[in-house]
Amino acid sequence: MEYRKRVEKLLLSLGREGMEKLLEWMAENGYYDEPDCDSQSSPAGGSLAAQSLYVLGIMEDMAYLLLHDNEDILEAKRNSLAVCALLHRIGILGTGLEETKEGETEKKAVDIVSSFITLDKEEERALLCNEVVGRDFAANKGAAGMDYALLLFFAEKWVANEGKNGVKG
Repeated sequence: MEYRKRVEKLLLSLGREGMEKLLEWMAENGYYDEPDCDSQSSPAGGSLAAQSLYVLGIMEDMAYLLLHDNEDILEAKRNSLAVCALLHRIGILGTGLEETKEGETEKKAVDIVSSFITLDKEEERALLCNEVVGRDFAANKGAAGMDYALLLFFAEKWVANEGKNGVKG
């Protein structure tokens, strides 16, 4: 139940219209109880909620490392970080993953979330591409040994994107 309280507190603090209804839907559909399919290999273990909170912590740490000199921008991104991390696996609820076609759970996640709250384009892209990127690495049997490569890739892309937006690190 601790995970549920933390997730609800974080998502409600974002102040997005429709969040209460989304939280009701999440509870009714097993978000706090459903085991995450990656939980066997995850340090978080357990439910989608536990896994998603762990992902949020990692995303916040990475964002801080990349933007620590830009507190205003970092604070502005916290809302989207929470949305992306806490809702990135919501599309697997009620889905037999072994029967799911590539990209299907990502589209379902966007459909579910956007039926309750408004997603900006960057949030939508993050929810859509998360699993596809992961499957590409897993298909090449490189995911387990690719931690630094993934961090480097995402850090480099983040910095490049922020540079396009006129942010200096």
